Amino acid sequence: MVLDEKLPVEDSRLGRATKDVLFGSIAGTMSKLLEHPFDLIKVRLQTQPEIPHYSGAYDCFRKIVKHDGVTGLFRGVSMPMLGATLENAALFLTFNQIQALLSNVFQTKPDTQSSLTQVALAGAGAGSVASCVLTPVELIKCKMQVQTMKQGAASELVANQDATSLIRQTIRDQGVRGLWVGFLGTFVRETGGGLAWFLAFEMSTRELLHLRNKPNRADLNSVELAACGALAGISYNVSLYPADCVKSSMQTERELKMHHDTNQKPTGFLRTLNNIYHARGLRGLYAGLGVTCLRSAPSSVQKIKVSGSVVELDGDEMTRIIWEKIRNDLILPFLDVDLKYYDLSIENRDKTDDQVTIDAAEAIQKYKVGVKCATITPDEARVKEFNLKKMWLSPNGTIRNILGGTVFREPIVLQQIPRPVPGWTKPICIGRHAFGDQYRCTNFVAPGEGKLTITFTPKNGGEKIEQEVYNFNPDGGVAMAMYNTVDSIRGFAHACFHVAIDKKMPLYLSTKNTILKAYDGKFKDIFQDLYDNQYKSEFEKLNIWYEHRLIDDMVAQAIKGDGGFVWACKNYDGDVQSDIVAQGFGSLGMMTSELITPEGDLIESEAAHGTVTRHYREHQKGNETSTNSVASIYAWTRGLIFRGRLDNNQELIQFARSLEEACVQSIDKDQVMTKDLAYAIHGKNMKREHYVNTFEFLDHVKELALEKYQQKAKY
Repeated sequence: MVLDEKLPVEDSRLGRATKDVLFGSIAGTMSKLLEHPFDLIKVRLQTQPEIPHYSGAYDCFRKIVKHDGVTGLFRGVSMPMLGATLENAALFLTFNQIQALLSNVFQTKPDTQSSLTQVALAGAGAGSVASCVLTPVELIKCKMQVQTMKQGAASELVANQDATSLIRQTIRDQGVRGLWVGFLGTFVRETGGGLAWFLAFEMSTRELLHLRNKPNRADLNSVELAACGALAGISYNVSLYPADCVKSSMQTERELKMHHDTNQKPTGFLRTLNNIYHARGLRGLYAGLGVTCLRSAPSSVQKIKVSGSVVELDGDEMTRIIWEKIRNDLILPFLDVDLKYYDLSIENRDKTDDQVTIDAAEAIQKYKVGVKCATITPDEARVKEFNLKKMWLSPNGTIRNILGGTVFREPIVLQQIPRPVPGWTKPICIGRHAFGDQYRCTNFVAPGEGKLTITFTPKNGGEKIEQEVYNFNPDGGVAMAMYNTVDSIRGFAHACFHVAIDKKMPLYLSTKNTILKAYDGKFKDIFQDLYDNQYKSEFEKLNIWYEHRLIDDMVAQAIKGDGGFVWACKNYDGDVQSDIVAQGFGSLGMMTSELITPEGDLIESEAAHGTVTRHYREHQKGNETSTNSVASIYAWTRGLIFRGRLDNNQELIQFARSLEEACVQSIDKDQVMTKDLAYAIHGKNMKREHYVNTFEFLDHVKELALEKYQQKAKY
């Protein structure tokens, strides 16, 4: 360290130590107050049971504020504030004394800096001594921080105790030694952390002095010193973080058990370490690390400003839980975005007589971008389950009828997932004309003998068109009348041509016009007319093409080919073929779904699967689930990419693509995946280590996305 000039060595060290303790105590007290909310969240994340109460730091913050108000973030703050003086006295006095001792041992000259080895050893020694003082302070603080939590209940109210009551109870139950439960964890953390803090601070300040060609630390400004302190703080927190996690678990063991024996001895350090590892894996030992680093330094992630709004449509069951975590962990920490929120849960649709679905669709019309979570379309069983007023229509259908447009579904192609159709190496994008046909038909049972006719009556007069369809015998039968419109078919065609150009892939339309000469023939004629008069030249520039094929021939050609095309399908064909394509690429859960208007200026993206009811039932029981969230993540990213194009926001587009790349890398490269994908790879030989649970996968994707975005942000 740089010594004050012209002072005797012992006096300089003593004077510096006195100042360090005095001003360090004041600063320490203030810093404890400022950083305590982060520490509270960290401890709660560290001490979660195997079935977690919180999905992440933001979720923990939100629930604390909702349950206890803002003051709940400062639960237990009195102990660290009172302990700041003792901590700094122990830390800095011991550091300077050990440094003086090491100077004598290494025979360091009085007017020279201590070596980095001496600084590291002094820091480790100071930390080990400070751990003796810190353990009781940390013990009571942690107990106060988790008082409203008990294992098995996310927010069970319990009697709150102040610091004095907790000290008395601890001594009564365990004796004075009980105040030092978790000492080994604190000792390991403080010894390694002290070494890391002092060494990082010393190295960073020396480097700055060297770069600025200055001799003394006093020449550094406050911002530079703060940056060095932040780096040192991160080094301290990261160095031996698992020890801190074990320490927190040991110190809150009694508070978090529903029942405990006051005579039972606390679980030891190694056993607690083993319990955490077996319950939550290596990630459990690093729970809360991100928010801990936020205590030490401002986040390096600058939020991306999104000028346009995004309409968010929440959904049901397991996908709703996943959706919330995606929003809170993967979207909001990175984006400054205005979300127009609509709750499309089945309960709220019933409460509002489905008006919320209409309002959401109209909001998408206004803001041009919507992202939708999977929702329940009720049947008779669901009407009974939720005591609904009526069997509400599919919200997807309602939204499509308001917005118009075409639903495009495309597989998320992975290299590691075996494909039932192994020849498919390029994506196949299904454009489904999600209007009319069987889905808006009139159908009924003909009860007996009679004639079936169909009639068209012109609005402004003119001759009726009446066709005889069939003469039923006495046994009767069934009948159906369906329709489509020129405007809708033309819009469908425009949307398909736009998507093919955007993806730079050829476009195929499939119909059965040989049988339905007028009905399907109209589709064929409209597509061909638009291609010849509006899109042919642009297609040729991109070296792509448009072609009509019969549906049966198209299916055969698709199976034989390697993919790489847009497939325009009528309503029913698109419904069927999108699932075939999804499974052909390996998983129904790995499919994007985008509703795009004919003008190409509006999108509603969603996951092309249901609400995963079976997993939700397990989640409700408190059991672990391993639910594939990739399609839900892509629902967000595809909407954000479209928003970025509308706003010419390349940074937003880059972020969304980084998030998609993170999903693919997690599965293909890192082999971190959910159970459904692991089963696709391993089949009956699948073991527990082959997959992660729902929340672990999302956490891994977040880490990769942050890393990828920061790398791209450098260039």
